[in-house]
Amino acid sequence: MFTSVDGGLERVTVNVTNQIEPSIPMGIHCKSKDTDLGEHPAIDYGGSIHWKFKVNLWGTTLYWCNIWYVDASGRQIQGSFNIFEADRDVSWCHGFCLRFVKKGGIYFDLPGTNTSQLMYEWPH
Repeated sequence: MFTSVDGGLERVTVNVTNQIEPSIPMGIHCKSKDTDLGEHPAIDYGGSIHWKFKVNLWGTTLYWCNIWYVDASGRQIQGSFNIFEADRDVSWCHGFCLRFVKKGGIYFDLPGTNTSQLMYEWPH
């Protein structure tokens, strides 16, 4: 799924990839104050959603995502996460923000290191 949203200054691409485990799809619904990217209820393992936008003039652009999946025991795991915050992420990912949804939580790519960092755990 690809969406483009224009406005402000710095151009950013956000990519959120399902890395939970093979055969477990994730659902995701992302939005900002002004833009709803819609619900995507079944993104397969290795699949992703991505979108492009420009950071607003005030540098306050925020996108959050509700993300969910059903684990191997049938329990629904879900949470809401700030996937992009301009004041945190413009300098962090330099225009290309990679996010990974895993069993342990939501991980952010550490540019130039080939590793990722746990940013959010799943709510208990």
